[in-house]
Amino acid sequence: MTGRAQTLGMLAMLASCFAFAGLDAMAKSVSDTLPGVQIAFFRVAFSWPFIAVMVWWQGLGTVRSAKVRLHALRAGVQSGSMLLFFTGLATTPLAQVVAIEFASPLMAVALAALLMGEALPLRRVLALLAGVVGLLVAVRPGMIAVGPGPLMIIGSAVFWAGTILIVRHLGRTESSTAQVFYVALFLTPINGLVALTVWQTPSWADLGIMLLAAGMGTAALWLYGEALRLADLTAVMPLDFTKILWASLFGWVFFAEQPDLLTLAGGLIIFAAALILTLIERGIEKAAPPPPTSID
Repeated sequence: MTGRAQTLGMLAMLASCFAFAGLDAMAKSVSDTLPGVQIAFFRVAFSWPFIAVMVWWQGLGTVRSAKVRLHALRAGVQSGSMLLFFTGLATTPLAQVVAIEFASPLMAVALAALLMGEALPLRRVLALLAGVVGLLVAVRPGMIAVGPGPLMIIGSAVFWAGTILIVRHLGRTESSTAQVFYVALFLTPINGLVALTVWQTPSWADLGIMLLAAGMGTAALWLYGEALRLADLTAVMPLDFTKILWASLFGWVFFAEQPDLLTLAGGLIIFAAALILTLIERGIEKAAPPPPTSID
């Protein structure tokens, strides 16, 4: 990697973290007037203009796939993650949301062992234990009342861990554009049917915010991919932690959420465990770049 590429990659990761946190903040801002499942629908449906530009720019050949069924399975699992996430987001502080999100890669390790029989060497066991400790610090059951919101975010993280396992297989042959295209193709009707059960007529302001959020989410995913393409994993992955800093700032400025040092500490423990495991596994196996920890 050249020095310029490393710098661009690091800037792309920082911008991606800002965009992911901004997406969460915008979705939370409309949660008083729109149900979470409806927000999940708009998040996907409003991404189509941006996806259309990507496909037009890269050509229809980029979305040809021999794994349409696997894309459909990924969409079904990801739908569970999104519906829980946007519902729980309404009552969960943004920083706590991001702290829990950081646990998804560790949950994926546990799911791979349970469902696929993958080995659990000591390094993975230690990372999982550290992640559990971090999650307990961030959520603090028994010390503070744990409402349904954080529990939904934890459930969402489990579904996202399943999505990570599927993406691992898709990433071997499918382009990023194809993955974005097919997940939107299947998620739009799935989330739409669920949203119809609780539909509330959105205001023009809500629609504008959700359109902007969809664009921000699409940009965040693209920037994340560019960061991993341009720079070494060791250079960009530590910057992923800035997501929780942006979330804390947005929560404080827009929702009067007071910064919580224990939530930040728990997020740091979870993030460090996932980061160290990722870097070790990368060095040993030269694995594919990890998918984003952000669920949305």
